[in-house]
Amino acid sequence: MKGRFLGVGVLLILLLAACGGQGGGTRTANATVGTWNYGGQNVGIALVLWTVLPEPTHPDGFVINVTGPNNLSWSAGPNRSSVVGPAFWWWRNSSLIPSSGEYRIAASLPGNPNFSRTLQVDATATLPQPQGVTLQATTNTATISWQAVSGAQSYYVELWQLDNNNNLSALRFSWYTTATQVQFTQAAQITLPPATTGPGSSPPTWTLQSSVT
Repeated sequence: MKGRFLGVGVLLILLLAACGGQGGGTRTANATVGTWNYGGQNVGIALVLWTVLPEPTHPDGFVINVTGPNNLSWSAGPNRSSVVGPAFWWWRNSSLIPSSGEYRIAASLPGNPNFSRTLQVDATATLPQPQGVTLQATTNTATISWQAVSGAQSYYVELWQLDNNNNLSALRFSWYTTATQVQFTQAAQITLPPATTGPGSSPPTWTLQSSVT
């Protein structure tokens, strides 16, 4: 199995940390932006959004906009979702190089007042990529483990299926956790198609990605 772990350092105020409330003091949304240590020559940028959705995002979804120093501008968002209630998204962009300074995050969320906040980002601060990443899978269960990252408060893990050209083709599992291990089984209604492993094996094979905050 192929293992690839990608790291994110989200700076200052973490997701769900204190910020201005909405709706008569009841917090309905929060977001943060920071650096993404994906192992490239430069760091990228990452965006985290948590919100309570009173209605689904389909058919149009929504867009969340990020602006920052040196004319940085980035728009992200889910096309559509049937989720109602607490929802969480994590976007990454390796083509944008963040600079230190003030950033603004704004969005018009389905069924909510417009969301807007500003925060300071130190683009020189990153967290190292997790080490010791392993994936153990059987017919009915799979366990993803890694070594703890100093300074990390939480982890976000994705398990992707690769196509014939070793490109990401299908997201099979994702999880946000404060632990250093996640496990899923068929009992949780998460299933994986048969996969081959080892050098020279035929697809589909698996690859791991992760973010740390």
